[in-house]
Amino acid sequence: MTVTILLAWAAAEFFISPQGSDRAAGTRQAPFQTMERARDAARAAAKPVTVWLQGGEYRRERALELTVADSEVTWQAVAGSTVRVQGGRRLQGGRAVTNRAVLDRLKPEARSQVVEYDLRRLGTGDVGQFVSRGFSRPMAAAHAEVFFDGRRMTVARWPNDGFAKIARPADPSPPDDDHGRRHGRLEYGFYLDGAKPARWQTTKNVWAHGYWSWDWANTYEEVTEFDYDSGLVKTRAPHGLYGFRTGQRFYFLNVLEELDAPGEYYVDAEAGKLYFWPPRAGGNAEIALSLAGEPLLRIRGASNVTWRGMTFEWTRASAIEIAGGAQVRIDKCVIRNVGNAAVMVDGGVEHTVNGCEIYHTGDGGVFLKGGDRATLTPGKHSATNNRIHHIAEWSRTYQPGVRLEGVGRREEQGVQQGDEGARH
Repeated sequence: MTVTILLAWAAAEFFISPQGSDRAAGTRQAPFQTMERARDAARAAAKPVTVWLQGGEYRRERALELTVADSEVTWQAVAGSTVRVQGGRRLQGGRAVTNRAVLDRLKPEARSQVVEYDLRRLGTGDVGQFVSRGFSRPMAAAHAEVFFDGRRMTVARWPNDGFAKIARPADPSPPDDDHGRRHGRLEYGFYLDGAKPARWQTTKNVWAHGYWSWDWANTYEEVTEFDYDSGLVKTRAPHGLYGFRTGQRFYFLNVLEELDAPGEYYVDAEAGKLYFWPPRAGGNAEIALSLAGEPLLRIRGASNVTWRGMTFEWTRASAIEIAGGAQVRIDKCVIRNVGNAAVMVDGGVEHTVNGCEIYHTGDGGVFLKGGDRATLTPGKHSATNNRIHHIAEWSRTYQPGVRLEGVGRREEQGVQQGDEGARH
């Protein structure tokens, strides 16, 4: 009887390590290398199962998919270890820019400061693209972003700080709203007020971020036309919900010619190049580029699953998505530097995000959706004892630290909104 118990216990835990091998036995001394191998081993084992993650960096190009077959498994960092689950990669091998065509587009003060990374040589893969995002827009994976020593850097922009203003809408007969305020129809564009940036070589893939009509509604719009002489700016359809209004604020971004300040960067996806002005000199900084266009972890239909004690970072999407199932717990994790939200819960019952620190997200923090409105059946999801700060660094409005939707969810923690970091 004793022997049987010991064998059952041995079969109920597996170890993985970035230095392991998927041909190994999955023990502490001979760990697996990938999460997929550990997942498959756990599926075949007697439940419950614990998968222990030894210290190191676990790079992911796509989501780890867990289903109902992966129920009753705890994924936990080994005590005292630092486990980082990453959707991007570190950047190394930056060099001075020598391409004359690029140097001619940079301002003189930037030419000796900007470094170039050959993304194709580094094997970075898909760097994504800019998409229209913000108020009333669906959530979509972000473009590839640069993080320097854990902080989100700034896409090259004009003006460097603050905002430009709309002089007036270009609409020849802007309609009044219900409050007697004129909002120029979006297809006509608007005129830039005051000083203009230096002439750019192209407006291709240039974007503008603005609070076009109201300060509670921001969106990112692709620029299709910029007449330097008149200051006319037009953007690509489909447009946002509201028009352009005199005095409202905006800035241009993703412009190589505006890479003129420490912390700014520009990704040329066609050429496979990244241009970056580091915030400080020195070779010991951690520089990373977010790459994965999917969540790091996607759990669908599973129950009694726990992820504990690790860091999730550097994905262009949300870090974790949970759909259906019951009693999935994200416990004592750090979730940071992601393009969308930290944790998205859609349906199921009694999912919990507890004791986590969440910061530097492109959209919001924790989204909890569950329960049945028709029958008032509670979903019983909860977000408790989390520290959430410096969120919504891209989509600046209507992106809370915790969003509750449906019936019967609970939220208890402190949420701290901050403005330090990238100039978005």
